[in-house]
Amino acid sequence: KSMWAIIIAHSASNTFAYTSSLWLPKYLNVEYGIPKTDLSISAIPYGVNLACGPFIGRCIEAYLSKYTTKLGKRKLTSSIALLGQSFGYLLLCFCSSASQAIFCVSFAVLCKTFC
Repeated sequence: KSMWAIIIAHSASNTFAYTSSLWLPKYLNVEYGIPKTDLSISAIPYGVNLACGPFIGRCIEAYLSKYTTKLGKRKLTSSIALLGQSFGYLLLCFCSSASQAIFCVSFAVLCKTFC
C-alpha cells in the first residue's frame, strides 16, 4: 500500500511540476498583468532550483547521514519534497502580487529537489 501511495504521489507531483512550468507565464500575465515581454521572470523558480538545489542536497545528505539510516533519509526527503511542494502550490492561491507568486512557485520547485 505504501508503495502505491509513493507512486501516485510522485506521478501527481511530476505532472503538476511540468504543467506549472508551462502555465506560470500565462498565470502571471492574466492574474498580475505582467506584459508578455517581461515574462522571462517565470524562469526564476527554475534558476533558484539550479543554483540552490545541489548545495541544499549535499547539506541535507551530510546532516542526515549522521542521524538516520538510508531508509529514514529516503522517507524524510520524500515527505519534504511532496508536502513542501503541495504547500508551495497551495500558498499560490493566497498570493496578492507577482513576487509572492514567484516565491511560492520557487519554494515548491526547490522542495521537488528532495525527491
